[in-house]
Amino acid sequence: MRDPKEYKELLTLFKVGLASSLISKEEVTKWADEIITQEAEPDIFFIELSLIKSKSEGVSYLGSFLDSDSLANGKAILGLLYKRLIEGQELERIVRTMYNLKDEVDFTELEKGYIYQIDDGFDLANTKVYGSLDIVRNETLDFLALYADYSIENHTSWSELNKRVVSDLEEMNRTEREKNLKEQKKPWWRKLW
Repeated sequence: MRDPKEYKELLTLFKVGLASSLISKEEVTKWADEIITQEAEPDIFFIELSLIKSKSEGVSYLGSFLDSDSLANGKAILGLLYKRLIEGQELERIVRTMYNLKDEVDFTELEKGYIYQIDDGFDLANTKVYGSLDIVRNETLDFLALYADYSIENHTSWSELNKRVVSDLEEMNRTEREKNLKEQKKPWWRKLW
């Protein structure tokens, strides 16, 4: 019999995902159903999770099972956001979800910095003050693409993915800083062209 505690990290993701409408009730119940069909005597937790009737019931049920101070894996959330953006979800919804979850899930300071930057860029482009939504979309895709390998199905690999993504994000940040330094060193009159 599988112990639901073995899935704590994934269940925390489900709770946050349901609350933010990033994950549907159907995705959660499908996952629970798969475990039920694989087990001769599944834990009652999975059966009850499979029978939830609404997102709010799912959030409540998962919340009663999990520690209240458990934070969801931010990298997995960003992976889900990447998939939603690729599937055609509105850029504004993706940016707002990232921003709203920045203090609710486990993000590094560097990830939070990128989230703030993307949110600010979106607001400026959306109000036509500076930049364009196409540029913000590309920057968002570049950032979220680092997390593309995260999925519900490979949750056992998240710790390995975390290490790789931290390194990739630091490299991306280093490259951007070098580019900005080169831009600052150009004579001011060349920036006009």
